Amino acid sequence: MAKGGQPGKPSPPAESRPTVQEWDQLVATVNLISWRVALILGMEVHQMAQIDDLNAEVSENTDVVQSAVTLLDGLSQQLKDALAANDPAAVQAVIDQLDANNNALAASVAANTPADPNAPQVNPL
Repeated sequence: MAKGGQPGKPSPPAESRPTVQEWDQLVATVNLISWRVALILGMEVHQMAQIDDLNAEVSENTDVVQSAVTLLDGLSQQLKDALAANDPAAVQAVIDQLDANNNALAASVAANTPADPNAPQVNPL
């Protein structure tokens, strides 16, 4: 068997073997590819975390919307019942409850909406 070769096959001539520079270039290329793959995998993990966060927010919003629908359905039924009974006091009670819910919802939206950093600032007199 020839040195460094397979049984029955001679070693390639020295001039066809890669040089040290070629090996160094090959190793550098493999390292660059490895670094890029790691970067892509890191980006994938980050994007998956963002998707998980977005899914959680959508779920929360869905729960809030369902709560609002339930509230409105209940108020609608109370108003229908009060009108059917021709009870002005019950109608006024539903109107008062709607006003209170509107105020609570408006306050909650205002409190949980981030301020626009580009909005003009108003200086009090």
